[in-house]
Amino acid sequence: MGLSLHTIQSDEFYTRYQDIEAEVSLYKEQFKDKSVYCNCDDYCASNFVKFFTDHFDDYQLKSLTATCLKPQGEYSGVKYFYDGTTEVITPLIKSGDALEGVCVGLVRQNDIVVTNPPFSIGKDFFKMLLYEQVDFLCIANINIASSGGVFPAVKDGILKFGKTHPKYFIAGNDVPDEAIKTIDGQRVVSFGNTCWFTTFDTGAPPLLELTKHYSAAEYPKYDNFDAIEVGRITDIPCDYYGAMGVPVTYLQKHNTQQFDMIWLAGSPGFPEDALEKLRHEPGTSLDAVLDGKRKFNRVFIQRKKRDK
Repeated sequence: MGLSLHTIQSDEFYTRYQDIEAEVSLYKEQFKDKSVYCNCDDYCASNFVKFFTDHFDDYQLKSLTATCLKPQGEYSGVKYFYDGTTEVITPLIKSGDALEGVCVGLVRQNDIVVTNPPFSIGKDFFKMLLYEQVDFLCIANINIASSGGVFPAVKDGILKFGKTHPKYFIAGNDVPDEAIKTIDGQRVVSFGNTCWFTTFDTGAPPLLELTKHYSAAEYPKYDNFDAIEVGRITDIPCDYYGAMGVPVTYLQKHNTQQFDMIWLAGSPGFPEDALEKLRHEPGTSLDAVLDGKRKFNRVFIQRKKRDK
């Protein structure tokens, strides 16, 4: 199991070249004649920049832009631009922050954003991308999908999940030695539940193979919702057709032929029809509560009568 993002207080984790190649190569045709923007990337060190410069002609890119915070004198950021022939490096005054000013403007000017944003800005970063309606392929922790402003895009099928699951990230200098592993000569840290988020069509995941059977004793109902608690995806019963709460990691396995997604427990803007469907107890928490204790990040789903 990987470390929790809360265990190490750092944003200095960088994506390995092989992990970028493993995922990006699946969408090669999507990049033809497109301008790519890596908006959290130092052109001197980023493997995203290295990958796209290495494959610029092969992917038939139109341009590559990268920006990052890199304070130096009166400048707070730097912009890198490459058109396949010429590199242009420009200092940015009072800019470089991926969520502000020039950088948000560059999101609007480019076709696809590809990066690994700092974990500390993850929620706001994806809200910004969704608001700007730009295509993207970016790495984050799965729990980002449960944040307000992001989950509705998952439910509506706008925000999807990639095919690969990066586990190891190159560690910055401020990461304590006890958290470090050495793999292929690199100092890395492993995290659980890290995935790619994208607007690209990734296809439907395979139907879940359900083998467990429902019993009231094994699957208690929540205190405040008419839905059963299912603590692990592998424990979803094959013969229960009422509402159930499952871990947020289920979102990567959701197939609309097999289940309906009702809503996310605790998420802002809980629709009235979903509350009625789940027979929510008025005046109680919108989180999934079992025996007086909140269950973390539960997605309410309901099995369809037929899987095919």
